Amino acid sequence: MSPQPHIINPHLQETMSASAKYLALVALLLFTVFSFYLFTKYDQSREDKNLVAEYRDPDYSLLQVESSSLDDTWTQATMTFMMKDYQKSLSLMDELEGDKDFMAVHNGKYRLMKGVAYLRTGQHQKAEGLLNNLQSAGAYHNQALWYSVINYMQQKKYGQAKDKLEEIIQAEYHPKRKEAIIILKGMDE
Repeated sequence: MSPQPHIINPHLQETMSASAKYLALVALLLFTVFSFYLFTKYDQSREDKNLVAEYRDPDYSLLQVESSSLDDTWTQATMTFMMKDYQKSLSLMDELEGDKDFMAVHNGKYRLMKGVAYLRTGQHQKAEGLLNNLQSAGAYHNQALWYSVINYMQQKKYGQAKDKLEEIIQAEYHPKRKEAIIILKGMDE
């Protein structure tokens, strides 16, 4: 009798089967680990961007002025701004542009609030003009730097956003310094 060439040793077939199962299990495990790595990296990137995407308006205490009347234009502009009626707030602020006494005392406050209102209404160029031209010291400047980052990020001008983040990081006491470090690190990865 001649040997049958197509019959495989049953013991060898079991070994191959176990090896194939082992390789499939290893491949599945590697795929799972790699998928988890990509998901966490993507999730971290989203989290970094959320620090910028979910921003709040400047605090009311920063924007208010001493006034004995709720009818004055700045108080109305601030109240409509806080109620998120940015368009109405912008038109009220336009009325104040000609008031030289008000502008001499409250120019930083005015430019910050108007810049953020422009940002909130998607008027990025106007926001940029106001936010980037505040005096280079004080609370209004610090706030304007942060809103400039947001403005640039929304326009996908990442190089300019990075420059502003660096400026925030260099400012020793900037209130958004930690967030700026996290965002910049996320942008570099």
